[in-house]
Amino acid sequence: LSQVRAIHVLVCCDPEPPPGGRVAERLGISPAATSRALDALVTKGFVARTESPEDRRVRLFAITAAGRAAAARLTALKRAQLERFVAGLEPAQRQTLSRSLDELDLSGAGS
Repeated sequence: LSQVRAIHVLVCCDPEPPPGGRVAERLGISPAATSRALDALVTKGFVARTESPEDRRVRLFAITAAGRAAAARLTALKRAQLERFVAGLEPAQRQTLSRSLDELDLSGAGS
């Protein structure tokens, strides 16, 4: 699960490759757990690790083309799951869900 969330962070949250510490903050998990997740993603070719030009002790992490493709597949799977869930709702339940999602969107919670 941490690997999936790390891919999401790298795809969505930073225009520049973030350091591992920032990824850990965004995930809300320990630096050690983040390091394990990122190492596994590097091994799989989904993430590239580079050295910071400003501080050689800092490692930066960027999503690769393979990582973006994996993220797209994950998004498609999640979308299909959500569509199946919503299809099983009664019309009144769908309206309630729609209103709730609109309120989240307006409040900025969806960003």
